[in-house]
Amino acid sequence: MTINVFIVDDSATARTALKLLLDGTDDITVTGVASNPVIALKRMNIRWPDVIISDLEMPEMDGFTFLQHIQRERPTPFIVFSNHTGSSAMSSVEALSRGAMDIIPKPNFSCEESLDQTREHILQSIRASANTLAADAVKQTLRERKKKRLSTGQTLARAILGEDLAQTLERKTHKADEQPNDVVVDCEELALRHKTSVVAIGSSTGGTTIVEQILTQLPVNSPPVLIVQHMPEHFTAAFAKRINQFCAIEVKEAKAGDVLTPGTAFIAPGGHHMAISSRGPGYRLDVYVGEHVNRHCPSVDVLFNSVADRVGKNALGIILTGMGKDGAKGLLAMRERGAMTLAQAEKGCAVYGMPKAAVAIDAVCREMLPQEIATVVSSLNKDE
Repeated sequence: MTINVFIVDDSATARTALKLLLDGTDDITVTGVASNPVIALKRMNIRWPDVIISDLEMPEMDGFTFLQHIQRERPTPFIVFSNHTGSSAMSSVEALSRGAMDIIPKPNFSCEESLDQTREHILQSIRASANTLAADAVKQTLRERKKKRLSTGQTLARAILGEDLAQTLERKTHKADEQPNDVVVDCEELALRHKTSVVAIGSSTGGTTIVEQILTQLPVNSPPVLIVQHMPEHFTAAFAKRINQFCAIEVKEAKAGDVLTPGTAFIAPGGHHMAISSRGPGYRLDVYVGEHVNRHCPSVDVLFNSVADRVGKNALGIILTGMGKDGAKGLLAMRERGAMTLAQAEKGCAVYGMPKAAVAIDAVCREMLPQEIATVVSSLNKDE
C-alpha cells in the first residue's frame, strides 16, 4: 500500500526539505505541495491524499481553519509541521486538541543530524496515521456489510413471517445489539477497592486529548499523576500549560527533584526520561537526558519500571493509544508487583499499538474506554 501525502507550508525551504526527506521511501509518495491551504484544497480535490502535513501560520487561510475544514468536510489524518518556540508551540498543542494526529518540530534545515531525526519521526507518524485510516476503512466496510445483511434478513423475515412478527423480532435484535460485548465494569467500585499512592500514564499518537480528558476530571485531593506523552522537546511545556488552565489539580512539566504531592500531575519533558528516584513517603522525581528506550525519550517503560520498583502494589498504571510497544514491559512489571493496570480498549484508539502490545504479554488487568479510565482515576481514594 502506497501512502499519498500532501504538504502545505508557506516556506519554500520547508516544502522542499520535507519532500526530499520523504523521497526514496517505497511506501510513501508526495502527491502534491502548496504554499497555503486555499491552493492546497483546490489541488487535493483532484486527488485526495491519505495524510496531510501542514504548518499552522500561513497566509490566505491559517492552519486551524484548514484543519477544521478537513475535519468537517473529509476527515483525514493531519500532522502539524511547526516551529517549537513561543506561540507556535502553544498553537501546535492546541491543534492536537482539535484533532491533529501529531506534531513534527521543524528541524535545522542546514544540519544533517537534525534532518535525519526529523525524517525518522515523520515516517513513523505518517505510517501510524495511515494505519489509523486503514483501520477506519475496514470498520466502515464491516458496518456496511452488517447493515446489508440485516437489510436482506429483514426483507426475508417480512416475506416469511409477516410484517407484525418481523417488526417484533427486529426490535428484540436491536436491543440485543445495544448490549456491550464485554462485562460492564463498575469503575468507581474498581477504584475504591484499590489503595493508590501514584498514578502513571503512558501515551503516544492520538493520546493528548485522552490525557486531557482524564486530568480535567480529577479532584484536588487526587493522588499524584505521572505522565509520559511522546512529544518533541519544547512542546511538553506548552502541553502542560494548556491543560493546567482547565484543571482543578496543578499540571506542570516535571523537573528533577520534584516531590510528588496530591493534586499534582507531572508531564515528562520532551527529550528527557522521568522516573521515581526515592521510596516513599516523599517520592521524588529524577528527570534526565538518556539513551532512547524503545526509540523514545521520554520512554513509558522507564517510568513504569521505576513505579513498579518504588511504589509497587499501591500504584495504578495506564497505557493509552500509540504506535509500537513502549510501556508494555513496564506495565507488566507493575502488574507483577501487585499494581492495578489498565489499557485503552481498541475501540476509539487512534493507534492500537502500545495497548495491544501490553495485552499480548498479559500486562493488563482491564481494557477500558477513555471515559471509564477517567472515572476510575477520578474515583481513587474517595473513601479517605
